[in-house]
Amino acid sequence: VALPIFPFAMDVNDPLQYRVQTFISRSLGFTFGVAACLSLFLACATVSFEIRDRQIWQLMTKPVSRLNYLFGKWIGIMAINVVILGVSGLSVYTYIQYLRNQPVVGGDEGVLQRIAVNDEVLTARVPAMPEYLDLTSEQLTAGVDRLVENDPELRQLEEIPLHILRNKRNDVRLEFGARQRSVPPGMARLLTFEGLERARELNAVMTLRYRFHMLEDSEHEVYPARFYVNEDPDTLVSSTYIPTLWHNLPIGPDFVREDGTLSITIVNDFGGVAGMPPEIGSLNWESDDLQILYKVSSFESNFVRAMLVAWLRLAVLAAIGIGCATFLSFPVAVLLAATIFVGGLLGPFLSRSLELYYPPPTSQMDWTNIGLVLQWIIETVVRSIANVVVFLLSGFGELRPKAALVEGRYIGWSDVGMSVLKLGGVWSIVSFGVGYMVMRSRELATYSGHG
Repeated sequence: VALPIFPFAMDVNDPLQYRVQTFISRSLGFTFGVAACLSLFLACATVSFEIRDRQIWQLMTKPVSRLNYLFGKWIGIMAINVVILGVSGLSVYTYIQYLRNQPVVGGDEGVLQRIAVNDEVLTARVPAMPEYLDLTSEQLTAGVDRLVENDPELRQLEEIPLHILRNKRNDVRLEFGARQRSVPPGMARLLTFEGLERARELNAVMTLRYRFHMLEDSEHEVYPARFYVNEDPDTLVSSTYIPTLWHNLPIGPDFVREDGTLSITIVNDFGGVAGMPPEIGSLNWESDDLQILYKVSSFESNFVRAMLVAWLRLAVLAAIGIGCATFLSFPVAVLLAATIFVGGLLGPFLSRSLELYYPPPTSQMDWTNIGLVLQWIIETVVRSIANVVVFLLSGFGELRPKAALVEGRYIGWSDVGMSVLKLGGVWSIVSFGVGYMVMRSRELATYSGHG
């Protein structure tokens, strides 16, 4: 009932690719939200209500094992989810085809919108990232020494604490990486992308996708930039960009060299700020904000894999709900299962925070300092626990099928397999194991032998 409303609730003046992306995001998000709520409520209700109302007596007094009982409940809920996702997925795909054929503005702009829909949204692309240099141990040490020498307080210390040295190393790494992702005013930077052999073999149109930052990152400002391919001046493309917004530049597959590499030269045509240091006005980007995308599969097969991943996530949610309902009442079971599921969605954010949280290596520890030893033990234990939590929860949030479809990203069968391993192989088994142990130890029905 709700899905047909989405295509007509969008502004027809927006570019066609934005309308298609908006519909995919809203429709799939709505579908998964409804299916998740139904799975959660039904999984918790079907077990907890039968125990509460003693309907389970009719089953437990018969030759039905507790594991078969739980597994049967799960199969039933998953059959409902197959129907929900099947009907909704077919509806979503039908309306996507309807939207992609909607009229666009005339002229070159309309043609570009059609191309953007087919090559950037309704496709399945994989990214290639530029190669950045790594700091050598000598460079890292020299950078830390430089920071210490420039700090008057640290220069006076006979022995610098390990946690301060660790922070300085992180600062040096961040500074080195930021310099490689920055282009001063009037300067150029050469970047090399590797691993593009497949794009050359498939003769796939490639897209340079970038998001730049400049000065105050005002979205009301427009700045100039130029791009060269393989250091050839004849391939010059003059362009403009708005800070913090994504932009795309098509590149032909014939530019890929035989060894699978391709070079992009970025020229910052901004003239700088008068009276300010030369680095003010540098064009810069984050590590994931510059990549080359190329098509490796069709949108239809990608859509099927996305729906399969959504079904697997619903399967885990149903298993968690059934496991919680074996020993909790309906509202408490719903609350606990929903909390676990939301925590799983936040798993990637926890994983990212762990990148900068790690204890110093044992070779650099002063084992005679009891305070530092206790700190090292606490940090090691905390990181170990967090790593386990990330491993268990990351399967929920690592692969986001909706976001992948919106951006035209490829969802591979290996991604589906990892979802089966992490979601089905870990969470479902753990949930059923907990539920089975609880059901096995509970006296759910007693036959007195009278009456």
